[in-house]
Amino acid sequence: FPSHDNYGQAVLVGKNDDIDVAVLKVKDETSPHYIRFASKNPSNGERLYVGGYPLTMLLGSSFKFSNGVVAGYVKSIPEIFQMTASISSGNSGGPVVDTSGKLIGISVAGIAPGTLGRDALVGGSVNFAVNNQAIRSLLAIFNVPFVESNNQNSYDSKLVAKYLEMTSGLVICF
Repeated sequence: FPSHDNYGQAVLVGKNDDIDVAVLKVKDETSPHYIRFASKNPSNGERLYVGGYPLTMLLGSSFKFSNGVVAGYVKSIPEIFQMTASISSGNSGGPVVDTSGKLIGISVAGIAPGTLGRDALVGGSVNFAVNNQAIRSLLAIFNVPFVESNNQNSYDSKLVAKYLEMTSGLVICF
């Protein structure tokens, strides 16, 4: 976690290629900070925040933060939802939280503006996340505990950004 000058090694606990999510365990890490899960998947139009470490070679290794809303679910892949929050290469695996700071998803992909196919054109970036129920199911398969929150308070975006920075880390694969 570069923002805290705290580095550690992680091991792969398991992964699901269908939803592009890996579960890592940081060795010898005893951080008191973690994200609690929302009790349900997000709804269309729900406000959200995304954190991560995009484009580190260009933008550096500092934490980045963006906001948006749930734009809808992907019909062919029900575990995936589209969001308007901006993400870039390197945001994959970053938390997607609601206004209470509860985990509602993990960012996984984006489609940059430009041609998408023979007759399709993407006018702006289109970004996707795996919903929290799919993540919870994956954690259950690998016997990884998690905590759910019923907190209904809505927080200022600056406070949510600080919380996400404390609970997130830059992952560098060798």
